[in-house]
Amino acid sequence: MTNKNKQKEDNNMFKDSCVVMVDMQTRFLESFEKHILNELIENQKKLLLFCSKYNIPLIVLEYYHLGKTIKKIEKNFSKISSVKIFEKFTDDGCLLSPIDDKKRIITISEVFFSSLGKKTVIFAGVNKSVCVQQVAKRMLQDGHTIATSLDIIADDKWVMKHLSDGYGLAEKEEIKNFWAKNGILTNHVSDLIEIITN
Repeated sequence: MTNKNKQKEDNNMFKDSCVVMVDMQTRFLESFEKHILNELIENQKKLLLFCSKYNIPLIVLEYYHLGKTIKKIEKNFSKISSVKIFEKFTDDGCLLSPIDDKKRIITISEVFFSSLGKKTVIFAGVNKSVCVQQVAKRMLQDGHTIATSLDIIADDKWVMKHLSDGYGLAEKEEIKNFWAKNGILTNHVSDLIEIITN
């Protein structure tokens, strides 16, 4: 083991981290411009490589009845030592069903406290103004540290169009302020990984 890897093992934030991937399903990605979607996916793949390299657990949340996570992301899961996939029934992920035990309903708090015990939750995914932020708020309420970068979360065209139409969605600046005030926010995933690992 190199000194750098040993340092990472000793770092509490690093040891106590997990990644949550939210709603990377075709239904939510259809309205993205191709170049924006490709960039989002490439940056998320960097985060998944980080999970693989350092045995960081991955929690995947898929909105109920809207299909699986897209193949370009899902094919990276096999390289990660701990992957748990859940269908969620609410935006905030309060109620979940394990993909391999659909009769069981649990809360996201149970996932983190009983099975993971992780304190720092790194978020990636879409519907950042709704689902990503709502799950992050839930994690904050449970005492977790939340983290993300602007290049691994995004909103689709529908959400962007309705940001100010009274749908109760968070405005772009509100998103930045929420993360900056309550957690860790960077512009680039590489900067986020640097913070987590040092």
